[in-house]
Amino acid sequence: MHPVLIDFGFELGGLPVRLYTYGACMVVGLAMAVVTFVVRGRRHNEVLDLYLLSLVTFVAGLLGSKVLFVLVNHDYYSALPPVHVRGCTLPPVRDCLMSGMVWYGGVIAAIPAAAVYAFARGMRFLELFDAAAPALSLGHLWGRIGCFMAGCCYGSATDLPWGVSFPPASIAFVEMLDKDLLPPGSKATMPLHPTQLYEAASELVILAALLAFAPRKRSSGQVAGLYLVLYSVARFAIEFARGDLFRGSSLGLTTSQWISIVILASGVLLVSWRAFLPGRPPDRPISP
Repeated sequence: MHPVLIDFGFELGGLPVRLYTYGACMVVGLAMAVVTFVVRGRRHNEVLDLYLLSLVTFVAGLLGSKVLFVLVNHDYYSALPPVHVRGCTLPPVRDCLMSGMVWYGGVIAAIPAAAVYAFARGMRFLELFDAAAPALSLGHLWGRIGCFMAGCCYGSATDLPWGVSFPPASIAFVEMLDKDLLPPGSKATMPLHPTQLYEAASELVILAALLAFAPRKRSSGQVAGLYLVLYSVARFAIEFARGDLFRGSSLGLTTSQWISIVILASGVLLVSWRAFLPGRPPDRPISP
């Protein structure tokens, strides 16, 4: 685990200038996702529109992932002291901005943002969603590798031989020490499920399945639907091994598991909706 990829050895404003591995993985994942989306979507769309759509969905996804994280952990953030600026009382915005993110929050925000942009530009949303599905999987794969390097989104304790003990520089160690889950003087966490790598591996399998299925799809939206089905099932299962403290839960399931159920239903509908239209046969196979 290497949270700092490059330490440049100097400071700006009292802060060390470093290239963090998580940030580097995010940039690589975003770049690869955008290129994949543009290459797969340019047959029927202007390249500039695809890049602008990528920007819109990225911003919406970033905001959505932050907002959902804060909502899931509302009790924690509402207990923080307010900030006083020039006589005005403000919520702890800085703490919220420095918070973690929830992938599902980004998906929930990005999809309607993309739909609005596609409608405004006269683009076919379901075809765009099909082109975006492999790109999302590829980008998320890199994001989870970054999570592993930073030690966030970690798993619960395990005796399995591939359990990972995270060092003091990791988010896992800091959070667990803060909650008195580690004895004083600990040099690392107990072995934990590497749930970040579980999800990265799942995304790789999903990516391969999407690329294999795309030339055989019968109608627009089916590749996107398959992505939603496969990812929601994988995420629902992996959540049982998650151990990070900021989770959110209800009736024995985490927030992400409840969202997975809704996403699964949406994916099934996208994959099969043409079959329920009376008198309307499925489209012929479409090349990606």
